[in-house]
Amino acid sequence: MRNHLHFLTGRREDRLTYELQDEIAPAMRYGDADGVPGVEQFLQAYYASANRVRHFSSAVIRRACAGLGKGPRPGRTRVGPGLWLEGDEVNLDPAVVAERPRVLLAAFETAQEHDAELSPGALEVVRSNLDRVDERFRRDPEAVAAFFRILRHPRRVATTLMAMHDVGFLNRFIPEFAAIHCRAQRDLYHVYPVDVHSLFTVQELRRLARGEYADAFPLLTDLIREVERPDILYLAALLHDVGKGHGGGHAERGAETALVVADRMDLPPRDREYLQFLVRNHLILSHTAQGRDLHDEDLIADFARQVGDVESLRLLYLLTVADIRAVGPGAWSGWKGLLFQELYEKTRLCLESGPPDPRRGERRAQEVADRVRAAARDRFPPGDVERFLAGVEHARYLLANPVEALVRHLAAYCRRGAGDPVVDRREVPEQAYDEILLVTRDRPGLFAQVAGLLAAHRMNVLSAVLNTRTDGWVVDVFHVSREPGDDPGKRRWRAWEADLRALLSGAASPADLIEARLRRSGGLARPRPRV
Repeated sequence: MRNHLHFLTGRREDRLTYELQDEIAPAMRYGDADGVPGVEQFLQAYYASANRVRHFSSAVIRRACAGLGKGPRPGRTRVGPGLWLEGDEVNLDPAVVAERPRVLLAAFETAQEHDAELSPGALEVVRSNLDRVDERFRRDPEAVAAFFRILRHPRRVATTLMAMHDVGFLNRFIPEFAAIHCRAQRDLYHVYPVDVHSLFTVQELRRLARGEYADAFPLLTDLIREVERPDILYLAALLHDVGKGHGGGHAERGAETALVVADRMDLPPRDREYLQFLVRNHLILSHTAQGRDLHDEDLIADFARQVGDVESLRLLYLLTVADIRAVGPGAWSGWKGLLFQELYEKTRLCLESGPPDPRRGERRAQEVADRVRAAARDRFPPGDVERFLAGVEHARYLLANPVEALVRHLAAYCRRGAGDPVVDRREVPEQAYDEILLVTRDRPGLFAQVAGLLAAHRMNVLSAVLNTRTDGWVVDVFHVSREPGDDPGKRRWRAWEADLRALLSGAASPADLIEARLRRSGGLARPRPRV
């Protein structure tokens, strides 16, 4: 592979960058097969080889360094049949393993309990006895109980799972996990192979449970302490992507696989249901929060029906956040966190108080309108306020916005001329986005043109809330992410607003404006991952 890199670039290039992966894969004779792109098969083979090299070189270095430290050699402490501690290392007797294979799991339990590592010799014993981890071993109630004790332990849960994975034990004990071993996900966000991503998802949950995120995520920190069976949550995190690598629909396939694991481990019916629910639905909270209108009470009621109960919602929220954060740098953002929390809180309220009453929504909308009148009393002529409220097409608009936001919309609405647009921009630095408020006359294709112009100016739209009115005007709100160090007076904002006014006044066509901007900026180049 390294030789191919040198030949392709004409220089000493030892980095397998994103662009070169596409060229290396066919050179190494990997082609698309069974719905899996050749480049992903190539990367899977590379990760597996690199992982083996890393594991064995680490073991060799540890062996070579053994006994080089000053001071007396640490004594042995027997901790169980075939197991003893020597310093901060767990050792394993191969003769006992041959008679009692469950000692393999006991070795990992011991390392977890004593904050130790398996010695290079013990790792070699585990590797050479992996064939003893057969179907009988996997169904052994004592082995299953030991595995769940590891998941329930207050310390080193993710560390122990990673150690089991490194030496190949986890793939033998849960063969379904072996199907995603070093499985590549080649997109803009997934930096890690699927198996590593799954282990990092467990690690994110453990960080929450240990209180490491108490300042950043106080609600999530409280919620994970309320979870009745955290071990089932960790197992779901481990298995949530086991359906990947065989085309689309991995969540449904993963749920079927999770049921096979639950049957083999003989989980109680309730634990089995939670495990299968989480694997099957691990994407729905993220997709709903980022792609749907969270101010739609019918949507919230429908989502609540899908989730079923508060415990399921709590587990799903925790798993979703851990899953996104384990994807790679840049996948998580404060904006996503706001959306996820809003969906969680509204769904929990719906589950606890029942579905919304349409008449209650109408009453609440009227109350909001009265509060807008009160807030605007000394600032705007009463006729303007009533015209603004009379033009509201859906009560949801009043319910979805706080009164202060509605007053901002009213102020912009009152500044409109006969046909001139009003464009306001407001910084929200604590959430790293800007809010663009546009009040203009409605016309066919307006949203597509404005969104296209934003894209042409390289502005990343986080969300768009389109409010069409009965009087022929629109009050549209765009949330645009802010790059670090963004200057509110930057020329790009002034250029975008100038282009927008030219577009809305008819002085320039959308196609001409967008094409000219793309030519100036070099076009919408294919984005590349940061790592």
